[in-house]
Amino acid sequence: MYSRSVLPVSVTKAMLLSSATSTAVETAVDLADYFPVGKREVRFVVSVITSSTSLGNALGGLVIEECATTSTASFTQAYGADGSTATFALAANAVSYSTYFDVAVNYRYVRTRYTGTTSTGGTIAIDVVALPIVRAA
Repeated sequence: MYSRSVLPVSVTKAMLLSSATSTAVETAVDLADYFPVGKREVRFVVSVITSSTSLGNALGGLVIEECATTSTASFTQAYGADGSTATFALAANAVSYSTYFDVAVNYRYVRTRYTGTTSTGGTIAIDVVALPIVRAA
């Protein structure tokens, strides 16, 4: 019997003021520093915690993007292994919510882009980690 040690790679760790109404882009993370990339299946786990149910949909959406370089203009939206877009929206009146996307990452750099929508009071914590999907031999 053998075991594999898989460490998560932090892609996003942010606090979003609920009054923020603009789009924010996180710094790109080079996945090649952590595991082989290029046509690689990666699981992105998204966790969002709000301070109040009154925030509603204060997080307009979170998108996972990828690129071969760190050129800001060249990033494109990543697609899930099933062909759907890797997009997350906070459920209405949710205090905490998490989900995951299995993405076929084609490039070494990934980042997240998220948008705040009009709301008042409280903050939103956003965490995104990447885990390589390791198939049994």
